[in-house]
Amino acid sequence: MSGWPEPMPVHSEAVAAAMESYHRQMQAIEEFRRRRARLTASGSAQGNTVTVTVNADNLVVETRFADNIGELGYDDIAAAVTEAATAASAAMAVKTEEITRALIAERRNAPELSDLFADLPVFPETGRPGTAPESSERPHGDRTATHDDFDTAVARRPVRSRISDSGW
Repeated sequence: MSGWPEPMPVHSEAVAAAMESYHRQMQAIEEFRRRRARLTASGSAQGNTVTVTVNADNLVVETRFADNIGELGYDDIAAAVTEAATAASAAMAVKTEEITRALIAERRNAPELSDLFADLPVFPETGRPGTAPESSERPHGDRTATHDDFDTAVARRPVRSRISDSGW
C-alpha cells in the first residue's frame, strides 16, 4: 500500500462524467501547450526579399534576406522588415485561433456545477471581474474603477524608451 489515500468512491454518474470531462480538458490544455510551443508563422515583403518568422508569442525568431537585398535602400529594407513581421503576426493569429478552437469546444461541453448538484444556487453572470453594475442611486462622481479605466490610464502613460541614439 502506498502513502496515498484511497480515492473516494464516485456516487453519481454526473460526478463521474464531470471528472472525465475534467481529465479531457487537462489533456486538451496539455496538447494545446505542446502545439503552441512548436508553432511558428512567416511573412514576406518586397517580393520575398525579406522574410520574418515569429513564434507563438509573436517574437521574431528569424529574419531572412534574399540575395538581391542590396538592391533596396535602407528605408525600403526597414519598411519591408516591418511589413513582413506584421504579416507573420497576422498569420500567427490565424494559427493560434485554429489550435484554440478545440480547447474552447472542450470547455463548452463541460458540465456546470449546477448540473452536478441540484441544490447548488446558480449565480447570474456579472460581467468582467472588477466591474460594478451601473446604478442611478450612486452619487455623481462616486463609481468603482473598471478594467477600461485601467486600460485608459495605461494608454495615456508616457512611454519612456531606454534606447538612445549615440550616433552609431
